[in-house]
Amino acid sequence: VHHANGVVWEPVWRRSLVARALVLATCVLVLAGAVPTVGAGLEKHQYMGAGLQHTCVVLDDGRAACWGEAGSGKLLGSGGPDGTCDFGTVDGTDGGPILTVKSVSVGYEHSCAVLSNDWVKCWGRQTSTGNRLGCGSDCNWNVHAGVGNSYPYVKFADATKGPFLAKEVVAGAKHSCAITTGDELYCWGKNNDEQADPASTAIDSIVVPTAKIIFNAPQVSVGRRLSQSVVTYKPVSVSLGWSHTCAILSPSDDGNPVVRCWGSNNRGQLGHGHQLGPHTSGYVLSRDDVN
Repeated sequence: VHHANGVVWEPVWRRSLVARALVLATCVLVLAGAVPTVGAGLEKHQYMGAGLQHTCVVLDDGRAACWGEAGSGKLLGSGGPDGTCDFGTVDGTDGGPILTVKSVSVGYEHSCAVLSNDWVKCWGRQTSTGNRLGCGSDCNWNVHAGVGNSYPYVKFADATKGPFLAKEVVAGAKHSCAITTGDELYCWGKNNDEQADPASTAIDSIVVPTAKIIFNAPQVSVGRRLSQSVVTYKPVSVSLGWSHTCAILSPSDDGNPVVRCWGSNNRGQLGHGHQLGPHTSGYVLSRDDVN
C-alpha cells in the first residue's frame, strides 16, 4: 500500500471467507520493517508469518514475538489473553542458556522455529491424532506452557543420530517439515493423505515423537522418468499445503532443480495432470513437465 506521503506500507492480513479459510481477522501495517500497531518495543523484524488466528515475527535481536488468538498455546505458549503481544526467546531461561531464534514458520494452529543452535522447537495445538509439534506425548497438548528449555525439541527416531539440527523448518496445516544441516528432509504430523510420509503405513498420523525422513541426498528416488539417471538430489526448499507437500530438489550434476510433491491429489496438486491417485508423484517433475 502506497501512502499519500510516499511511504510504503506492507499489509499482512487474514480474513474469514469459508470454513477452511482463515477465520479471525488480523491486520498489521509494517513500516520500514517495524510493527508499530501491536505495542511498543517491536524492533525491526527479519521474518514474519501468519497462521489461522495468530502471527509471529523474529526480531533483529533474535527474540520472537507472537500475537492474535492465544488458545492452545499458540502465542509462545504463554497462556495470555487473545491479542496479547507475547515476546520470548522460545528457548527461555528455565535453568539453561538463552538461545535466540533464527527463523520462524507459522502454520494453521502451530508454529515452529529454528534456534541459534540449529535445534527445532514447535508450539501450539497438539492432538492425539497428529504430531505436528514433533514431540509426541512429551508435548503439552493444548496446554498453555511456556516454550522454555524444559520444552522438548524435535528429535530423530534413532537416538544414535544425535540432535536434530535444521537449517529450515516449515509449519503447515497439521504437519511440519524441516531440512536438516545434513541436507535431509524430514516431515512429521498428520498423515491421513500421506502428506508427511508417503512411504508410511500409518493411516492417520506419524505419532512417534520424532521427525520422519523423506529424502536423503544419496538415496532419493528420482522416479520413473529419470529412473536410469545416476544423478542424486538434495532438498533445497519445502512448502506445505493443507494435505500435500512439495519440495525443490537440487541435482548433483548442476542441472536444473526439479520438483516433487506428495500427499492428496484431489485437486491435481501433485502435478499429474489429473485429480486421481496415487498419493505420491511417482516421479520428479522437470521444468518441461511443469511447463
